[in-house]
Amino acid sequence: MTKFDRLLNSKLSDLQFSPACPGVVIDQLPIGYGGQLSRRLLGLKIALIVDRKAIFLSHEDPPYVQSMEPVYVAKYDERTAANAPPIDLRDDSHAAPLVRFNYFDVQRSLSAEGLSVERWAKQELARKYELSSSDLAEIDGWLLSWIRFLPDFRARFQEDLIRLGVTTNTLGVHLRRGDKRVETPYVPASLINSAISTIYQKWQFTSIFVASDDPQADSAIVAPMGVDVIFDRAEKRYNNANHKMLMANPTIAAQETYVAFKNLQLLASCGGIVGQDNAHFAAIAGSHILYRDGHPDRIILLDGNIARKESSMIKLQYFIKLRARAMARQLLPAQVVRVINRMTN
Repeated sequence: MTKFDRLLNSKLSDLQFSPACPGVVIDQLPIGYGGQLSRRLLGLKIALIVDRKAIFLSHEDPPYVQSMEPVYVAKYDERTAANAPPIDLRDDSHAAPLVRFNYFDVQRSLSAEGLSVERWAKQELARKYELSSSDLAEIDGWLLSWIRFLPDFRARFQEDLIRLGVTTNTLGVHLRRGDKRVETPYVPASLINSAISTIYQKWQFTSIFVASDDPQADSAIVAPMGVDVIFDRAEKRYNNANHKMLMANPTIAAQETYVAFKNLQLLASCGGIVGQDNAHFAAIAGSHILYRDGHPDRIILLDGNIARKESSMIKLQYFIKLRARAMARQLLPAQVVRVINRMTN
């Protein structure tokens, strides 16, 4: 039994599945699958902090279809939830039975204290449950194992796990491409390969599993001699903003939900990982590997902003691009902004 099982498992299960518990509605946004899963994990951490049931009004993660079993027992309609008062993070003791957690409103209130929502959550969990920094690095991994995914997803994943041959002797590599450059420049493949080499000096893994939006990603990976590269050629890759594609093409939502789930679970099934610190899949998978096995020396999450920090030209380019987008969102119709986004990408 792990520390989390002793400290948090029964507490979280009681909160989420006892009908009498007060609730906090966690807002859901139509973003990528990894971002939506991160929001669910954050919601469960907030439940533990404020002693309220974390309520997600949709069991799906629109535009993705449902991939996990319900994580709470309660029934609230959208109107009731929408009219719930905002949560008071500093004094929730006399609040209504149902309150609402709006990420961006809470972020604005915390910014005055120099805190982000995520940093505040870590601070409060550490204080309330006496968790160490190592515990906090593993908690998302524990929560991932606490969530129950749908039986057909789990059964299909086991088939893919065997088909591809991913084991704990495999190093996972998340080469994030697609729409990530809207946020930050791509992390150069040379730095990914350098991290692979660094880990291999300490741990002689037998294979590398590559997860990426890019259909040619495996060609960028330099594996140590004798190490196999696993890349699922059967997977369709679009190298774009996946969630936006699904909004325009809902008929492929079920297919793409499973692909996202599969890649996250494959990375989490590896014995180590190389990725970037601002990519949800790599961060969650890395936390799960730490929770399951330890071995922090087998995990390297590179600075997702490293290309911008190391190149003044790229830094200037992104400064201009992001400022232009911010102004466009304020001044121009949404259709025009979408055209500008396509042109600048």
